[in-house]
Amino acid sequence: MSVKAGVQAIFDNEGRIDPILDGVRGASTFNGFCNFHDTTLFRPVEIGGSKLSAESVFLLTFRAIAYELYTKRAAVRAVPIQQQMDYGASFLKQAIVQQHLHYNAVGIKRGLIDLESIKKRYDSAYRSNDRSEFSVYAVEFLEVLPVVACGAFYPEVDFSGNQLQKLGRGSAEFEQIAFNLTILNGVTVAAFGWLGSKSGPIAAFIESFKELPDLEKSAAVIQLAFEQLENTYMRPSWWLGLPEEWRNFLVSKIKAGTSLVEERDVDALAKRPYPFSVVGVRSEFG
Repeated sequence: MSVKAGVQAIFDNEGRIDPILDGVRGASTFNGFCNFHDTTLFRPVEIGGSKLSAESVFLLTFRAIAYELYTKRAAVRAVPIQQQMDYGASFLKQAIVQQHLHYNAVGIKRGLIDLESIKKRYDSAYRSNDRSEFSVYAVEFLEVLPVVACGAFYPEVDFSGNQLQKLGRGSAEFEQIAFNLTILNGVTVAAFGWLGSKSGPIAAFIESFKELPDLEKSAAVIQLAFEQLENTYMRPSWWLGLPEEWRNFLVSKIKAGTSLVEERDVDALAKRPYPFSVVGVRSEFG
């Protein structure tokens, strides 16, 4: 089941975002690298028996940043096409649509500038084999969780309900973190990686996660994936087996940070009303 495919079908579903079935190959690949470089770069985290380490998290983080850059470039290319979609509508409707698209385009282009800069820093760290600016925190769970996700985001709030950053305010730089919920060595790993400050918003975000009871962490990372990343996939039997109220809650999380919701609530991660998973933590790293 794919959140991304659900987002892409938003107009067909009259504004509602529901995860829909997608092929495994479509869910596990993106056309950001040629086959040779994809195999060469990421083989250490794709072969059987890959283990949690600073290097494996760096590679997962590098791929997440590359994915975000790839999709952001595609979004910028789509802006001129979107601006023609209101052709033939009334002047008032066109004004509303074009204003929305204008602000959306400004945000996309700002994000692209940031990602181009961040990707260059990861390129440099990879080529020079210098990981001194790279920070990592990860947890290894006891079992495989029913959700996987990959991407990067700017942490606005933490797991305790504290405001960390307010996006769209002035020209200040924001701190970005990559998040992978994936499988290494037969179990699910939740891995966070970032370049730069060892303190500040990202450090506070990570500390708030560390403070959660171990039995709440698996549900917390599942909710985080729905809250922050559209590149999220889940086992159909798990999703379809959830109570409708639980599914509706996660659908509301998908909308967070989009134009469908004005601003992310400060308790977006602190309010965790449903135990989407109660799998314990086997170890932590970083």
